[in-house]
Amino acid sequence: MEFEIKTTLRKEEVQAFQRLSCRTVLKGRTTAMRLGLLALGVVVAVGATAQIRTGEGITLAIWGYILAVLSIAGSVLMERYLAWKSVSRIQGEPEELFFFSEDNLLAESGKEKIIHRYDKLIAGAESQDYFIVFLDRDSGYVLPKEKFVVGDPAQFKAFLERKMGKKIPFVKI
Repeated sequence: MEFEIKTTLRKEEVQAFQRLSCRTVLKGRTTAMRLGLLALGVVVAVGATAQIRTGEGITLAIWGYILAVLSIAGSVLMERYLAWKSVSRIQGEPEELFFFSEDNLLAESGKEKIIHRYDKLIAGAESQDYFIVFLDRDSGYVLPKEKFVVGDPAQFKAFLERKMGKKIPFVKI
């Protein structure tokens, strides 16, 4: 069984990659950072409230509330910020070709060709519109389901799970 996907790396794909990675391979780190920011915001807000109740350091209390709001907002908006940061690094919309054979994955972008063994891929994920193949915790390939040139996206998940030896979760984004 073989699959071929021809696509361009657009902003939407990069955002999908970031969202899926935050909810799969980076879930522990993302959750810890969000909870840390939330806890910081709550602690600073409590401290600012204590400053106001004692009647001392009103200016300090105001800055405390500002920091608390920023920390809590950061915990809520972290995933969007990481997606924005990833998109800002992309130059243009490079065309990419992915060829999945029984032996390996060939990724081609411009003149660069990279061959990956399936057992070296750390994880995969599926959403309504994409498959994501993770090379490591911070990089991978975005494969839009509508861009399959050869092969059926409906059969791709089972093929990839068999080749990688890992389950591929469905993640809502």
